[in-house]
Amino acid sequence: MSTKSLRQQLEEARKTITLLHEELMEMNRGMTALDLELEKRIDERTSALSASEARYRNTLNSMLEGCQIIAYDWRYLYVNDASAVHGKKSKEELLGHTMMECYPGIEKTDMFAVLKRCMEEQTSCSIENEFIYPDNSQSWFELGIYSVPEGICILSIDITERRLAEEEIRKLAKFPAENPNPVMRVTPDGSVIYANTPAMNLLKSWKSGIGQHLPENLCELCMNALTQNPI
Repeated sequence: MSTKSLRQQLEEARKTITLLHEELMEMNRGMTALDLELEKRIDERTSALSASEARYRNTLNSMLEGCQIIAYDWRYLYVNDASAVHGKKSKEELLGHTMMECYPGIEKTDMFAVLKRCMEEQTSCSIENEFIYPDNSQSWFELGIYSVPEGICILSIDITERRLAEEEIRKLAKFPAENPNPVMRVTPDGSVIYANTPAMNLLKSWKSGIGQHLPENLCELCMNALTQNPI
């Protein structure tokens, strides 16, 4: 092989190597640009997810309803502000601890049986529950229990005032029947529509009864009273 031919081959080899080197450099630049773009997109996506999670948590924390997420091992995974108030414990006292650690004996309650059923059967239900705290104070809550991937989510609304009001109404409703004095309810024209036991004795003495009119003089009194003080 002549020296000239060898030199030509070497020159062609150098050109080929140069081209390959340039192509490799271009590929590296492309890969670097791709890496930067991927990092940028990952950072943007991570920031968006973090912002979305922050908004979600802020929404949950600002809810008037209590919200708590209980894991399958009965540990508190999440507790919002309202739920901590409902439980009369701080978030720090609850998170990472089991319900049984925070409220000894809760596993023996009817409410826990419902929670357990929802947990095991991955179902949902709503109940009204009277919760007795370790200090023996009591509150009533309306609970919505829902199956979630982590375990169960419990939404709670304090209905203590409503239940107390209902109990007061029930007591007042019993008042006429339990009153030892005569109690009647009459229409504006003096017709008797209710009478407790002592009042029934009076009606008998007046030869009247439920659905009948009071004596004429009492009818006039009733009509005058209702006219002057309409209900």
